[in-house]
Amino acid sequence: MQFKIGDRVKAIADRKVIGEIGTIKGFHGRGAGDCDCYHVLVEFDNNICGHDGEVHRPGHCWYLFNTEVELLERPKITIKPYGIVKFLEGIKA
Repeated sequence: MQFKIGDRVKAIADRKVIGEIGTIKGFHGRGAGDCDCYHVLVEFDNNICGHDGEVHRPGHCWYLFNTEVELLERPKITIKPYGIVKFLEGIKA
């Protein structure tokens, strides 16, 4: 599964954070050999005594393989094309 920044995930492996819920904040590298795995930077809701992810909340971040997290939900983004619709309506007039 391809994750995206902003995805809400649950850690399903790694004893340090198993069961914790957080948000994907970034990606890093690939696994060895033919593995389709890569690291995801997760900022957890709770302080897990991790690191700050270089730019996030101290103690809340941890790198995990993509195979060690499961998707809970994707952020819902609403795009309102108001400006372009009004522009196109003006052209038709």
